[in-house]
Amino acid sequence: MPNYTITIGGGGGGNSFLLLVNDTALPGLDININIAERGAEIRFKWREMLHLFFREHARQQMLRQKWHLEATLKMAENNKGEKLLLPSDYHPSPPWCVAAEAQIRKEVRRKRLAEAYQGNEEMSWAIASLKHLEQDAVGAAAAGGHCSKKAVTLDAEIPGAGLGERWFGRSNLVQELFLDEWSCLHRIETKIEHLSGGAR
Repeated sequence: MPNYTITIGGGGGGNSFLLLVNDTALPGLDININIAERGAEIRFKWREMLHLFFREHARQQMLRQKWHLEATLKMAENNKGEKLLLPSDYHPSPPWCVAAEAQIRKEVRRKRLAEAYQGNEEMSWAIASLKHLEQDAVGAAAAGGHCSKKAVTLDAEIPGAGLGERWFGRSNLVQELFLDEWSCLHRIETKIEHLSGGAR
């Protein structure tokens, strides 16, 4: 996974420009470092990068709208005659909105990985297996009666990785992807928080 983030928009000095941060691929990335001249040149196909960046942003928007609609319908269903508060009425966002946003980012990112590794059976299996680590975490949190980020365990039962199964001994690949995903998403969230002045 990349060790960079791409930032588009934002604006200092109280400007409220749209701030987008992601780690979309940089097609044709070429880095030339000339130590003698103390210079560096970074090249990539910026039009293709912008296409990929905004395609992922559109996917996030679509999933966000879908989640908002589902949450609104669920809240209306649970309404007991009181004034209905919608997800957009909360500011700052409550933890369940933040959790939904994180899940949306994960889904979009995993779709990108699945496209990039299409045709690679082992990587496709590992990407599809990421959800099992999360399901194990949800089960552990439910059993303890609370939700904790530390509930994620890297020794979850992963289909296909058991004794005698095709991917036996390869669960470490799923674990590596999971930790890498967490690191990249944390980097993006930190960048957004930093550039927005901590207002989330």
